[in-house]
Amino acid sequence: MAFFGLTALGPQNTFEAQSRHHRNLQIFEYEDFKGAWERVNGKRSVSCPVELLPELFRALFRGPVPETDVGPLNESFDHLVFGRETLSFDDFMKTMIKLRQEAEEQEHQWEGKPKPECEYNSSQSFQESLRKNAAIKRDLQTKLTMPLTATQE
Repeated sequence: MAFFGLTALGPQNTFEAQSRHHRNLQIFEYEDFKGAWERVNGKRSVSCPVELLPELFRALFRGPVPETDVGPLNESFDHLVFGRETLSFDDFMKTMIKLRQEAEEQEHQWEGKPKPECEYNSSQSFQESLRKNAAIKRDLQTKLTMPLTATQE
């Protein structure tokens, strides 16, 4: 997960880190999911009480779950644990691996294309819009989760 201790979580790209379209689940591997399970439930545990799921997610992310990942996690696990008191390790792993693959596919769909938070894909078009004094199409608060600079606040 981490490369020489540079990062524990998230992308190296500041713009992706604040994007409303970036999911973080693709950075985890099988061992990370298993490690979070063991931290919350113990090494030999085969099931987890449903009320410990939020704690399990916090252990996985080593802190609060990013808002872009809360929805997919809740949606997947709400259907899985409906009417049940415990969640098996196998069900947890299958769901987490499926969510990881979905996040990877979502990331790959934007390869080579400008992402939704990016209005310009060339310096020339950006300079032209500045000369024409054109307004931006989307508000900065709807593109990013938090401002990158003080002028965006």
